[in-house]
Amino acid sequence: KNLKICVIGCGSIGTEIASTVSSGTISNMSVRSIFDIDKARARKLLSELNDDVIISGSITEIINDKKIDLVVECVSPYFVSNNAIEILQSGISMLFMSSGALIDKTFFKKVSHICNLKNVQVYIPSGAVGGIDTIKAVKPLLKTVTIVTTKPPNALLGAPGFKEYENSIINEKLTVFEGSAIQAVTLFPSNLNVSATISIAGVGPERTMVKVIADPNSSNNIHEIYVTSEAGDFMFKFQNKPHQTNKKTSYLAILAAIETLRSISESKLIVGT
Repeated sequence: KNLKICVIGCGSIGTEIASTVSSGTISNMSVRSIFDIDKARARKLLSELNDDVIISGSITEIINDKKIDLVVECVSPYFVSNNAIEILQSGISMLFMSSGALIDKTFFKKVSHICNLKNVQVYIPSGAVGGIDTIKAVKPLLKTVTIVTTKPPNALLGAPGFKEYENSIINEKLTVFEGSAIQAVTLFPSNLNVSATISIAGVGPERTMVKVIADPNSSNNIHEIYVTSEAGDFMFKFQNKPHQTNKKTSYLAILAAIETLRSISESKLIVGT
């Protein structure tokens, strides 16, 4: 079957994903529609895609479109929290870029329940890191999981957790946050979905510890993961290039989403998850 997707959010992430699928480089998958509350941005993306793609006018229109098999969310945890249940209830599976929404235990349970009830799936790409397979494999034996994220200050602009530093001159590395993954995702919603993904795979959002460092000398988005377990201790470090049109997003996060879509539509031989 040719899977038809709807891409919600026509910013850097949505544009890259929609363009890749529309180009035909992923077998058995095509873009049915795109959606963005910014109509001009949606029209701009549409002009870059093939003629078969349409602009959906609303979430209701998406839900009622029987040709859509999978919604790819590229917006925000807020959007997921307020719209995902309705979309899943309609029988459409989803891919979440904003995994931070699943930090909320009540919402997580609702999503799981609907997936079972409606026989739909939620896909969460590994994002801007690797090591997820390792964390999942040793989950029953985990002791601690810590994530240290280092980004240039301009990549943290707009985050509630960085507000007090926005008018400050930062000349050297500065730790701007230390706490749990729950706090991190709330204070840095556009920067730390990776913390949510790792916490879901591992010891949970309360026990996953996060440190955020602003480094004016760093041109990369760096994630370091430290894991201790009865099966061994593991360290992972990822020095990600930011996407050229959105410094808050690591290019790897977009590539991981594209690879997840490819595995959904193509893979017969699966390596890892």
